[in-house]
Amino acid sequence: MSKSINDIKIPNTLDEKMVKVAKFYVQNKLKDGFTKDAMFKELSISSKTFYVYLENPDFQRYVNEMDEILIPSDELEAVRKFKKKILKLAEKDNMTSNEMKHFSETFKHIIEADNRIQAEKLGLNITGGSGGSKYSDTTSIEERQRVILDRLKK
Repeated sequence: MSKSINDIKIPNTLDEKMVKVAKFYVQNKLKDGFTKDAMFKELSISSKTFYVYLENPDFQRYVNEMDEILIPSDELEAVRKFKKKILKLAEKDNMTSNEMKHFSETFKHIIEADNRIQAEKLGLNITGGSGGSKYSDTTSIEERQRVILDRLKK
């Protein structure tokens, strides 16, 4: 019989809210579209509260034990080995299209983050007005071009 996260002994030092947050976090953090901000809103907690929880050794241990059940260490190690092999593809001079596909799928989140960073350096906002850029959805293309040209002239 396999063990579930509900079989893990809850540390005495954790209150009901901490247990709820830990379970929600572990069960959802690997899902597509998961964000901590959405979790904070869903659970009605602040980011500060969550990070205080994370500093609690009993909370950490509880989360880690649940992680171990949901993602066994041997499977996690297999994924890490696979990632290392895919990283080596970046060194190849002639990558096949299938290898490029594997690389870009595996590191999609890093590629997207790099694109956002580069766009923000150019004064563009590809996140639709969020993310701290000074541009909103209503900023005209002409205004953005003017700002970029001003930066390039400097």
